[in-house]
Amino acid sequence: MTTPLAQVLTFPCGLVLANRIVKTALQEGLGTEEFGVSSELVQLYDLWGASGAGLLITGGVSVDRRYPGSPACVVLDDVGFARGQRERFEQWNEAGQRHGGRVLMQLNHPGRAIPRSLCRRPVAPSALRARDLKDDIVRSAPPRAMTDEEVQALPDQFAKAARFAQQAGFDGVQIQAGHGQLISQFLSPRWNKRSDRWGGTLENRSRLLLEVLRACCASVSPGFAISVRLSAIDGEPDGICLDDTLQLVDWLNAEAVDLLDVSVGGLAQPAMLGLQGRHLPIHEGRLGQPGLSRGVPALAYARAVNSRSRMPILVSGGFRSAAVLEGAITDQYTDLVGLGRSMCLEPDLPMKLLRQQDAQFGSGEVIHSTSFWQGIVRQPCFFSIRKAFIRSHMSNYQSKLQKLGTAFR
Repeated sequence: MTTPLAQVLTFPCGLVLANRIVKTALQEGLGTEEFGVSSELVQLYDLWGASGAGLLITGGVSVDRRYPGSPACVVLDDVGFARGQRERFEQWNEAGQRHGGRVLMQLNHPGRAIPRSLCRRPVAPSALRARDLKDDIVRSAPPRAMTDEEVQALPDQFAKAARFAQQAGFDGVQIQAGHGQLISQFLSPRWNKRSDRWGGTLENRSRLLLEVLRACCASVSPGFAISVRLSAIDGEPDGICLDDTLQLVDWLNAEAVDLLDVSVGGLAQPAMLGLQGRHLPIHEGRLGQPGLSRGVPALAYARAVNSRSRMPILVSGGFRSAAVLEGAITDQYTDLVGLGRSMCLEPDLPMKLLRQQDAQFGSGEVIHSTSFWQGIVRQPCFFSIRKAFIRSHMSNYQSKLQKLGTAFR
């Protein structure tokens, strides 16, 4: 019997995926000192390109080199593309496509989610004090509020990066609007306290995302896929809630979006790492009733989003068995299923799943195998311990990616 994971899917723009498995965005940490594409990054995508996944989504590529997301991230702007980097971006894309898969580049601006060591004065929708950042996973400096002119410039920055990505041969781009990054900060009523056209009502808080999306669509030719990644909720008090996300989905339905990537969590609630509290709120209003679905946090919200979305959706984070992956599709929670950290441990996992050879996976992930997090550390009084563990965990995975990128050189 053929697995539903092997079903073909066609995006609204016409891009065809060979199957329903996606390598989701991970921060690879393999950029050069000048924020360019390294040989190790190309090698990593050659390895993942042979994995059997129908789609690969890159880690976040910054659209502004003044605000890189991490010490070894990649930046795509006028400067980088003009300094002989186009060929390196082409090699990166070709490595991922070489075995028949499709590749989307995730575009991002981190806003305040940038290490203090890289930026002493980051930007955000609104100015924040150091005590406002005490729960953030990223050790960042207090940000200043962006000027209206700076916000107005963002759509063009994303659009240029999208155009460069198409010129380098990528199949599309994904706009990062989740996980506490800059666009997500604008969407959040907790972090966006602006009183101008970029803040206040949900319509105003959503304006930046919609203008970035429209600018990207206008800068590329037909057939180039545009994806948006959202956190259905961020799990933070007075933050992004499901009701607001569903309204945003209604607005996105009227735009040229080919894929909606549904995640959960933010800078203080990294649910994509399996480290949120016992429950994330679901449904009823801003707090709602606790509940998770099949051990995959985003699945609890995916069905509600899928019922409103006219575009294909993708869910990732927490999948540990073929049965749950297949059930997520057959039960219409989602159209595509994403694998991230599991593909650091098993780079060929998609092929095994398509051949129905791997019923269980991810058992080597410390974060899911320990019961410690299921009790003590999720309590607020242990936030400092939790943050240290999360940082260590993220560093561990970046070390694994570095080894994969150099293993076959």
